[in-house]
Amino acid sequence: MFDLLKDCRDLRFIPNGNLTLVSEFNTTYGAVADVICDAGYDASELIVLCLENGTWATATCDPKGSYIIEKMFKYLPLISVISSSSTNI
Repeated sequence: MFDLLKDCRDLRFIPNGNLTLVSEFNTTYGAVADVICDAGYDASELIVLCLENGTWATATCDPKGSYIIEKMFKYLPLISVISSSSTNI
């Protein structure tokens, strides 16, 4: 017996942007949609896929530069430790 292809159906709504199918009518498992954000916003992912469980992968459109700030704060403690240890050499 074979598994039927899961259908993700309609694309999800994402604030400050939209999703556009690469193949206009294909919403089944493995289908691809482009993530297009409004001016002033960056996409967390460039594309989303229709997943095996019949749902679309997630993506967000966030204010420009927010990822840089997030990564800076994530690594700031590590940078402090490296700076402190290099001055003790």
